Amino acid sequence: MLWTGAYVTVLPRSVVQLSADRFSLKALPIKLPKHDFPLGVVTLKNRMPNPVVQLFINYVREGLRPMVLAQRARR
Repeated sequence: MLWTGAYVTVLPRSVVQLSADRFSLKALPIKLPKHDFPLGVVTLKNRMPNPVVQLFINYVREGLRPMVLAQRARR
């Protein structure tokens, strides 16, 4: 529907930068409010993630911890 030209959507800036020419996208100068959204890791029930996945999950948790604490302090 977006390709018909009759619609507007919100995409990450990286998607627009990488795909603008290929899909004839044009970024409009619109300021949107910052939106906090939930973030989660989904794993299969009764299955242990392999060690690389577990390292990634730990890395992401540690990286996000300062942001979560800062957000909680603002409330």
